[in-house]
Amino acid sequence: MQTAIQLSVAQFIRIAQLLAILTILWWALTDGNSSGWTMGIPAIIAACATSLLLGPPSVRLHPLGLLRFVVYFLKESCWGGVDIARRAFHVDLPMQPVLLTIRCSCHRVRPVRCSLPR
Repeated sequence: MQTAIQLSVAQFIRIAQLLAILTILWWALTDGNSSGWTMGIPAIIAACATSLLLGPPSVRLHPLGLLRFVVYFLKESCWGGVDIARRAFHVDLPMQPVLLTIRCSCHRVRPVRCSLPR
């Protein structure tokens, strides 16, 4: 006995959006390296299935709320930049930047092996 999975248009769009977001995220994490896709495609499918099974049924983005957040984020980013510039150029706050060289070393008995895609 075979059972067909029926998806509504909204469910199909949700799955397509989730797959697109996860694919873009994987592409960004691998710096667009094509050799990472052999592990990436199963990881994307597994993450999408897990998200659909365990996640909330739907998340709605409200355009007005998104616009308000973008305006708030840009305003606060600009004020942060102005604050840093004021502190950097203020006469009463003398800054003496230096360049530090820090030597790091790791002394291990055996080399550590890690299986990551190149």
